[in-house]
Amino acid sequence: MKKNLLLLFTFLPVFVFSQSWLKPAIKESGKEFKDITVREHIEAFDAWWENRLVSKGKGFMPFNRWKYFAGIRSEQSSFLQSGILFNEWQKQQQNKSVSGNWTYIGANDTPLSLSTQERTGSGRINAIEFHPTNPDIIYVGAPAGGLWKSTNGGLNWDCKTDFLPSIGISDIALHPTNANTIYIATGDADAMDSYTCGLMKSTDAGETWQTTGYSPAVSANQIINRLLINTTSPDTILLATNNGIRLSANAGTSFSLVKAGRFRDMEYKPDDPSVVYASSVSVSDGAKIFRSLDGGMTWLESSPDSAEMRDVYRIALAVTAANPNVVYALASRMDDDGFYALYRSSDMGVTWEKKYSYETRNLLGWEWDGSDSGGQGWYDLGLAASPIDENVIIVGGVNLWRSNTGGSTFNLIGHWTGSMSVYVHADQHVIEYQPGTNYIFAGNDGGLYRSINAGNYWYDFSDGLQIMQIYRIGVAAHGADVVISGTQDNGTMLKMDVEWNSVLGGDGMDCMVDYNDPGLLYGEYYYGSLYRTYSSGYSWDYIKPSEAQDGSWVTPLAMHPANSSEIYAGYEDVYKSSDYGDTWSPISSNLLDGDKLTILEISKSNPNTIVAGSRDKLYMTSNGGGSWSSIYNSIFSGMVTNVCISPTNASKIWVTLSGYTITKKVFYSEDAGATWSNLSDGLPNVPANCIVYEPATPDRIYVGTDLGVYVIDTLLTEWIPFNSGMPNTVVNDLAVSHGKLIAATFGRGLWISDLLTEYPQGVAIVNNVLDCKVYPNPASDVLNVNIPSGSNESFSLTILKADGRQVLSNNFEGTSTTVNLKSLNPGIYFVKITSVNSVSVKTINISR
Repeated sequence: MKKNLLLLFTFLPVFVFSQSWLKPAIKESGKEFKDITVREHIEAFDAWWENRLVSKGKGFMPFNRWKYFAGIRSEQSSFLQSGILFNEWQKQQQNKSVSGNWTYIGANDTPLSLSTQERTGSGRINAIEFHPTNPDIIYVGAPAGGLWKSTNGGLNWDCKTDFLPSIGISDIALHPTNANTIYIATGDADAMDSYTCGLMKSTDAGETWQTTGYSPAVSANQIINRLLINTTSPDTILLATNNGIRLSANAGTSFSLVKAGRFRDMEYKPDDPSVVYASSVSVSDGAKIFRSLDGGMTWLESSPDSAEMRDVYRIALAVTAANPNVVYALASRMDDDGFYALYRSSDMGVTWEKKYSYETRNLLGWEWDGSDSGGQGWYDLGLAASPIDENVIIVGGVNLWRSNTGGSTFNLIGHWTGSMSVYVHADQHVIEYQPGTNYIFAGNDGGLYRSINAGNYWYDFSDGLQIMQIYRIGVAAHGADVVISGTQDNGTMLKMDVEWNSVLGGDGMDCMVDYNDPGLLYGEYYYGSLYRTYSSGYSWDYIKPSEAQDGSWVTPLAMHPANSSEIYAGYEDVYKSSDYGDTWSPISSNLLDGDKLTILEISKSNPNTIVAGSRDKLYMTSNGGGSWSSIYNSIFSGMVTNVCISPTNASKIWVTLSGYTITKKVFYSEDAGATWSNLSDGLPNVPANCIVYEPATPDRIYVGTDLGVYVIDTLLTEWIPFNSGMPNTVVNDLAVSHGKLIAATFGRGLWISDLLTEYPQGVAIVNNVLDCKVYPNPASDVLNVNIPSGSNESFSLTILKADGRQVLSNNFEGTSTTVNLKSLNPGIYFVKITSVNSVSVKTINISR
């Protein structure tokens, strides 16, 4: 990576949404669209939906996904702090992690539905691009999983951006005569829930990357929506951004603004790149179409009827080599983001004919016959025209539609449930015809699909794309062979050994595995719609507390550490069940003054101690909910993301914080929240999302951040990176099980590593590590302990189960002792030996 990358990292704006719900906020505040903060946007959305019926395909889900991601990170700003993240990534490169040995554990192939054995989804695809001469080479871009390349027609995939900063991909372009030169528009133009580093360029087919002239001075608070390379003059690059059209005449070294405005799509005339079409978006006076006759230097409006355009928010464009004078324009409504009209021009955009309108059928809704209203045209809007037949076009919204008549009639060719047409995962973001073939590719919320027969049948081509966006995980006590994961767009997934299955649909949220019975699982949809299965996902019971209001987007769950029949769920109050969720009772009353809980943690050493709260409220009970007291501190600044409690001391609590304040990442209390100490030294200045305690250690904790995993314990003076082998990715959840650390990432699936076994060279240690040997290992009935330097020192020996529960302890003096293990069942245990100034933790396996 070139050093100049530091200077060219960009900010990521958070607003691509429409639209209808923002109009009152803009009018009331007097602000421009780009200046509306995240908080103002969320409030406008919530007010808009307050008395409206929530239904599929109307934009409610995509917005809430963004709200969950951006709201905790940049509430008072109008963009995510990509520049800060990049600076921290640059520092990380100077101190490469040697700790951790992460390996990917899934999903490798598209998970099958456990009930139907049909393919479900792997993750969202935003962009598709083809090699100009080799049809076996295909590139796709994911919104949080980076750029992927196949060299065998999509049978296998390789990520080319794992060690760039955490990024998404919105568009891809290859040099027309030197396909080793690739440009990527980073960020997530459709949903805005990832970071960006502007326009990047590779000259070796994606092996290394450099930045371009699209720098912060130009691109602060901007996103690239479309990227084009002039086919006859490849040094000419055009960018359609939310802050104008940009042109480079020197292969991306520098860019100039050639047209102000917010632009969403752009296409060259197939046989003459001096003619370019571009479409704008607008939340006030309607979208427009512009045309350039000089390769993008100057632009004039060339829209259909201007009165009609006032009702349009976004327009997708398509051209066809079968008749280069033809241009299609697919328009979404401003008032409800549903289908407005399809227009066709046969004279290069001079005049337009409305071929199809919402009065006939809603092509962007979820109903199979287009009979519903509304849609989410701001989020999924795809259009492609056949390169061999000017009258064949494909339209994508929630479903896929085809016209063989130039847009005057349409037939459904891909349906989100598969009940009324061939199954294609919902929410189409990009549709492309592959040059030189009759193949059509579609990228949607589930992954990549291909048709080889004009769209009559579609095949999921997502196997090998490791792009799952995971919210939360639950891991079996005996190890990561059983993991349940709540994912964005693709429901709740269950990993059994190496096989992955979808067990609940929709968006999956928090989840748990019963530690006594790994077939007893809990999963939920958004807002705490809670389910339970006794059959490893084959059948489910709805068990949400009947008294509870809706919970938060990811409603927190917890399980009693010694009695797995006792489970907890956090809505506006904390609810407790003593019978696996059959019946519930609240153990708090109006705990957060009407706010919804996002945090719920139970002490393993004293299960009557529970911490519950949200980003700006935190309460603790030490009597099982009989009374609650606030342990929130103003130093948290309303950015609390997660909590963990020591498994051996309920007074020891750690809190993680989001945001971009370098001194506010992790705080620690050893007196049950009465006072707090800052434990942020060594962490990058990016959001800290999750935290987990490693049992039988000197208070060793791991934190998942927007730049991977970090670890600290009482022997370390500061956090150290624990990322060896892991891509640069957002880590949303962590779990420790059976001597392993499992990480759920937001865009790169599920990963596993051994726990920290030794401190890297050069790391400052505050206490001595005790020189200690334990043997035999595996052990049977007796364990020998030898401390060569023991002399007359006194030592404390503790043996703990893998979940942190103490099962045996004694004290001894001198250089050796033996421990009787006959009372312990076979399994993995931790042996912790401490003296006044030193400590040693060993892992043993009891086997008989």
